[in-house]
Amino acid sequence: MPIGDAILYNRNFIGGGSRIEVFFPGTGKQHTVIDKASWARYVDSGHLIFLQDSILMAVPFDIERLKITGPSVPLHDDIKLNWGGSTPRIAVSRKGTIVYIAGSERSKYELVWVDRQGKSESLAAPARSYMIARLSPDDQQIALSALPPKGSPAQVHLYDILRGILIQFTTEGGGMPVWSSDGT
Repeated sequence: MPIGDAILYNRNFIGGGSRIEVFFPGTGKQHTVIDKASWARYVDSGHLIFLQDSILMAVPFDIERLKITGPSVPLHDDIKLNWGGSTPRIAVSRKGTIVYIAGSERSKYELVWVDRQGKSESLAAPARSYMIARLSPDDQQIALSALPPKGSPAQVHLYDILRGILIQFTTEGGGMPVWSSDGT
């Protein structure tokens, strides 16, 4: 968490089920924040973004008391999950900007930008077999892992949001793009 001595995490249970918890390393104590939910991310607007029943949700969250302060609202119900079915193919910036890969069973996916009011807008990037999306720290680019045709290894692409340009970044494979804090 951005302040205090606490860690927000997801607890999965053998046999199914999960919940979002907060752990306090100083005391060894923990408490449940949201039951039957996973993949929580805190954003500077004072909300937790999380996944519940395959729906991306948001809930107001008091960062000082580490407690929910209002009702949850759905953001989107068509988020592509990873092969295990538990992790969404999504990136959330600290400012609350969300980029995700739509989750229908198509072989190609489109990139969608969602603003803080929940308004969705398709990006101009071509539909591809995107696997991973990571938003740059300055919210200007998206690093994407995409499968090329004919079973070749995944390649990393960079999408410039302002110019609407997608360029291939790797040529010999690369499946997990990650941004450093300085944007490289």
